[in-house]
Amino acid sequence: MQSTHNFNVEVTESRPTTDQLSIIRSSKGVPAEFKEETSSGVLGKVPILVDWDNGKVAIDNEAQALKILSDKDNESN
Repeated sequence: MQSTHNFNVEVTESRPTTDQLSIIRSSKGVPAEFKEETSSGVLGKVPILVDWDNGKVAIDNEAQALKILSDKDNESN
């Protein structure tokens, strides 16, 4: 069975802007160590998936990323 997704995914390798980091840090699912790293200005190159509409974030967490995508897909159906 083929699924159609009614949402956009943008892949970028650039660092998040200051505003984006602020939103990411205040989102659900952000580990405390990530908040500390970004507050001190240190940001490793880790995969980050952000659902800007629902304030959810998956940071270096494939299971959480799949859940966010699945929830987003269910929203659009």
